[in-house]
Amino acid sequence: MGKRTGDHGAGKLADRGTAAASGSRLAPAESTAAPAASPEGMDDLLHVDPLELEIGFRLIGLADPTRGGDLLERLRTVRQRVASELGLIVPQVRIHDQISLAPNEYRVKIRGTVVGHGTAYSGRLLAIPPAGMVSRPDGRDGIDPITGLPAVWIHTDGRAVAELAGCQILDAAAVVAGHFGEIVRNHADELLTREQIERLLDRVRTTAPTLAAEVVPGLLRPGELQRVLQNLLRERVSIRDLETILETLAVHAGKTRDIDVLTEHARQSISRQITESYRGGDGRLRVVTLSRSLDARLTAAGNQTDTRPAEALGDETARSIIRAVAFAVGNLVEAGFPPLILTSTPARAVLKDLTRADLPRLVVLSQREIPRDTPIEVLGSVIEEEPETVTTFSTTGAMA
Repeated sequence: MGKRTGDHGAGKLADRGTAAASGSRLAPAESTAAPAASPEGMDDLLHVDPLELEIGFRLIGLADPTRGGDLLERLRTVRQRVASELGLIVPQVRIHDQISLAPNEYRVKIRGTVVGHGTAYSGRLLAIPPAGMVSRPDGRDGIDPITGLPAVWIHTDGRAVAELAGCQILDAAAVVAGHFGEIVRNHADELLTREQIERLLDRVRTTAPTLAAEVVPGLLRPGELQRVLQNLLRERVSIRDLETILETLAVHAGKTRDIDVLTEHARQSISRQITESYRGGDGRLRVVTLSRSLDARLTAAGNQTDTRPAEALGDETARSIIRAVAFAVGNLVEAGFPPLILTSTPARAVLKDLTRADLPRLVVLSQREIPRDTPIEVLGSVIEEEPETVTTFSTTGAMA
């Protein structure tokens, strides 16, 4: 990462929701004979922004309202949307140009660490072809940063033709803002601080003060509640209904302080909320399941508390399971359904932990998280035939 930022005319752009600033280059003489930093300057050097968006110099116009750029407004909208979806107070994002980046590159940082990056072309449009499209529009090859699928950066005068061909069209600011939102969702747990926990509890104290006091500090420390909520956010489960979550913790935290166990209880208490977004238009959940033997094996691996699931299963078996799950849910996605797999309650967290790195979009639900009035259609199953061999078979149309 470069130590200096380039001053390419972004200026200082600030509002209540998004802070933007441009650094300035030092001439060689100034950089070698810089005065000693004042205490205030040292404080600035030590400050770490919760969220940063760094942009290459050709993207500066996207963030400059005087040049017609609306990226700041889009980022503010994204922050509001994520807050509404996840119940998380999304901190302000500092946006600034960075000379070490390629001209059309951008990257997102959380507390100084890069968590995502991409490329966008100001003045062009990203055309995302529909599935099965053979002849793509003319333009510069690109990638949809959210799905990772191939796309094309086209000139603006090619928009009508691309739309007629069925392409989704996004301008550069929409691409950057959309990718930023996806990154924030993927790393929401890292943004939930102790200070935010206190602010969220303050809201509950206004409507349910007895409940709030019973759970924190009555049964759990603030840090323990933070870890439960982080576990939920890590799987994109909204913590917006914090009162219901606290009601559940009030029941179970007196019996156990195991964070993973409490997380599963919390998930079950908001099961209708979790499953709602995965239902089809007819109200059904289309899922892939595990065979009983494989489910039992994952449960046994989870019971070995001193090791991670992959270690308990063995690397080769773990990789085989991941490949089989990927194949099964891949068929589900190709059919137009969310990548959803259904397990027993003890196996749920184990499978999610096992697949988190390779299949981050996989949704793993337990049977206890399915509301009783929700119909389920099983479209496939992951089965275990040999100790080291895991395969899949289809049971399209089976009902459960």
